[in-house]
Amino acid sequence: MDNTNYVEVMMYHRDEVIFREGDKGECAYAVEQGEVGIFANYGEPDVRLLTKLGPGTVFGEMGMVRGFPRSATAVALEPETGVCAITWEKLASYFRESPAKIVQIMQQMGNRIADLENDYLGACEAVVELVAENKRVTEENKALQAELDRRSSQAAREPGPPVPAEPKDQHNVESKYKTYINGYTARKQSRFARR
Repeated sequence: MDNTNYVEVMMYHRDEVIFREGDKGECAYAVEQGEVGIFANYGEPDVRLLTKLGPGTVFGEMGMVRGFPRSATAVALEPETGVCAITWEKLASYFRESPAKIVQIMQQMGNRIADLENDYLGACEAVVELVAENKRVTEENKALQAELDRRSSQAAREPGPPVPAEPKDQHNVESKYKTYINGYTARKQSRFARR
């Protein structure tokens, strides 16, 4: 996109911010040279690069058209990145003098909206899959808990090992008691294993 009818080209160094998330969106920009990165949460630990834009692309038009604060931060990615501001006055002049530029800007906006729609639909599908997986895991957990409850209830109804009488020969009684407990435990495990 040539810069006829733009204001002057503004030059930025690498990592220099063109506008920040939350800034007022008063104009759009056209990349003349270099590359611009669009970031979410720029300067934060969870920063994300949303897209890279090269010469001929327009960015910041959504904030300008909607009159909302910027939804992302634009940063120069190359040492010599040049952009031109497109104000409302310049945009109006395109309608009169250069309709092709309006068509180009609208096509780029349409492509961005289509990309956002695809991202949104992909996110919706991921949420549906997560909800279905969560439901499946919840049902499995309920079934496991019901089985545990059933086994615990059954074990509570079965008689446990008897308390031995007061020993006369402590060693002999302990030995018999351990043998009985081990046998009882083995029978219980055998019963659970068959289920």
